[in-house]
Amino acid sequence: VFDFDPLWQPLFQGVILLIAVSLGAFALFRVRNRLEWFL
Repeated sequence: VFDFDPLWQPLFQGVILLIAVSLGAFALFRVRNRLEWFL
């Protein structure tokens, strides 16, 4: 997709994956807090 050196590509994918996982965990945490708030 991007035109990087072959050495940088796994690192870049790892950083993107880490950001996506942290955003998903943060969204799940907020939804869980909201559900506890209503209960």
